[in-house]
Amino acid sequence: LVPSLFGAKWADAGWISPALMLLTLPLLVSSFVTTLLWSIGKVSIRRKLAFLELGSTVAITAVTVRYGLLWVALGYSLRANLIMPFYFAVAKRAAGIGVRRHLASIQPSLIAACVRSIVLLPALILLNTRSLLILAPLCAAAAAVYFAIVFMLVPDELAAIRRFVRSSILERTAKRAN
Repeated sequence: LVPSLFGAKWADAGWISPALMLLTLPLLVSSFVTTLLWSIGKVSIRRKLAFLELGSTVAITAVTVRYGLLWVALGYSLRANLIMPFYFAVAKRAAGIGVRRHLASIQPSLIAACVRSIVLLPALILLNTRSLLILAPLCAAAAAVYFAIVFMLVPDELAAIRRFVRSSILERTAKRAN
């Protein structure tokens, strides 16, 4: 995608993607804890975590920048993984949610993301992904695989979405009839 958008001189930037894939779990955990803190009114704790992230990002970047973009990406991923235990501790202290329960809540998304990557990786390697005509269908396929897996792992969510869509359609139909 990067070369398609910014030109051939940026072709090597795509190699940082695998380094950034290491961010999957920390970002899921961070998202869950951030939502949790907002919902229980403890935003000030999230602010402290943000300052920890900022300080550690500046430090890691200062150390790795001389080695190039790949090392900065690896350092950023390492930083996120090293800070993840703080998020678990905050969730435990703020709401009594332990690591097992925390990981169970993000398990479907994590499994779906991993399977999607494994399924589509050969296509990304074999095909010329510098073309938007090939990349766009691959992105659509990636989204379809991800949602199919999530719905297989959490069938209740699919049922809830169906109910929501049906009720929305019925509401629109009723409004038009009036």
